[in-house]
Amino acid sequence: MTLPLAGVRVLDLSQGIAGPVSAAILARQGADVIKVEPLSGDWIRATGNSSEGMSANLVSGNFNKRGAVLRLAARADVFVENFRTGVMDRLGLGYAALRQVNPRIIYCSITGFGTRGPWMAKPATDSVAQAFSGMAAVNALADGTPKRIGLYVPDNISALYATQAISAALFARERGAGGTHLQLSLAECCAAFQAGPFVDALLFPDARAKAAIFAPAGEFRCADGHIVVACMNAAMFERLARGCALTKKA
Repeated sequence: MTLPLAGVRVLDLSQGIAGPVSAAILARQGADVIKVEPLSGDWIRATGNSSEGMSANLVSGNFNKRGAVLRLAARADVFVENFRTGVMDRLGLGYAALRQVNPRIIYCSITGFGTRGPWMAKPATDSVAQAFSGMAAVNALADGTPKRIGLYVPDNISALYATQAISAALFARERGAGGTHLQLSLAECCAAFQAGPFVDALLFPDARAKAAIFAPAGEFRCADGHIVVACMNAAMFERLARGCALTKKA
């Protein structure tokens, strides 16, 4: 089977998680991804359990990529970077510079807080994005203390949004749209991912408590562990109650 992105060349200068994971997904879909790192290596190499410059985060975010010296971007279809706003321009590798040698290039920039506004030059980690976007507050403890989600949710959400945007841009280019500069940020991706709670807060600003979407729902302790219950309608609750009654009789 021919993979959908077979023949597409991707030049990946990103580091960490969001950019590399996005490029890795493109690689799994058949793209030829060239990973370019600084001489000191991608900083993700030293995070978590690490041995001889290899870590779980590095491996999981860089499957199917080729390591190489910087190739001419004129030969690439896609260029991915996730540096702070302005860094690539200072290196002479900004979108305007690459477009001069390759008008068809799909240039994807993933930043922390976007390319405009007072926070545009600030760096952002997954933890910062969870706090800034309210994600940690949504995941708060019972006493209201904000709590970071254990997984790298903002990074991976941003990677998925970036991958979809790149695929759509490649499709548009094949239909005559030409190259483009895609600009995504962790803050914006987290906001889009949490659209439901944000809209709820805007529509019902005076609500003192969060209304239940469905009931019964939640995590419950049992004799041999925990269970999660989510009855989304009356029919589900009826089946749950009937099942519990049968179990009790047995």
